[in-house]
Amino acid sequence: MKKGIHPEYNDAVFVMTDGTEIKGKTTKKTDKIVLDIDPLTHPAWDDKKGFHLNANAGQIEKFNKKFAMFGSTNS
Repeated sequence: MKKGIHPEYNDAVFVMTDGTEIKGKTTKKTDKIVLDIDPLTHPAWDDKKGFHLNANAGQIEKFNKKFAMFGSTNS
């Protein structure tokens, strides 16, 4: 690794939207970072709401139609 080109990491506390605090590291020069979007509130991280399945359903159907001539057994 080249010396002098990488950022310095500092210890910090990340405060989630529900108030939970998690210790971590950041390149910012701060000791506390308050998040307004995190895995607790954003649907991209929420498997319970079926976000991933709904977002990919159209792509999977499009793929299956495009390559149906090859006799794919995945449906």
